[in-house]
Amino acid sequence: MRHTLVVSLLLLFGACSSTAQRADFAKEALLRLCESDLEHIVATTNPKALHAEPYFKIVETSEYGDRSLFQFRAVVDFYHMDIEPITFKIRRKYRFHRNKRQWERYHNELIRAD
Repeated sequence: MRHTLVVSLLLLFGACSSTAQRADFAKEALLRLCESDLEHIVATTNPKALHAEPYFKIVETSEYGDRSLFQFRAVVDFYHMDIEPITFKIRRKYRFHRNKRQWERYHNELIRAD
């Protein structure tokens, strides 16, 4: 599964050769941030409600226009909680700041995973 996520990111971030180095950096930084976020989510979730195998999935990636303060955008779902028979996920949205060369979170919501 992780291989599929990396390939998806490579296709998006590697599509434009003029931004290839920044895209590689952004891709790696996003994966590290998501892994860190998942660890935090698991640590703060009630163990009785914890999903058997918590994971994250990058569900959407896109690139902003050249004039934007941000270069890339990503939507990530974190599957972490089961309260039978419902599975919940946290959907987080991230954007990559062009000049600061770092991701920032700008949206966070808990929703049913249907």
